[in-house]
Amino acid sequence: MGRSCKVIREDLANCLLHSDCMFVKKKSARECLKNKDELPEECKNLIEAYGECKRQMLDMTKRYRIAPEKNTDQDTEKPSNVDEQ
Repeated sequence: MGRSCKVIREDLANCLLHSDCMFVKKKSARECLKNKDELPEECKNLIEAYGECKRQMLDMTKRYRIAPEKNTDQDTEKPSNVDEQ
């Protein structure tokens, strides 16, 4: 697992452990994740963030971004040896 998703995963685990679904109703984490209606909004947001994090790790188009090259056309630049009038 990538290190970038590890923090979100730990936050999600803590959220599930402290939710009423697990803490009061004594259900397993898997059961709580299947029935998301019983989870607080914070846990739902963490589930979504974790899924997005995992998707981004697999998306090769977003892994490496190369900065576009600067326009080096000499036609658009002013020559340095010409004085402006």
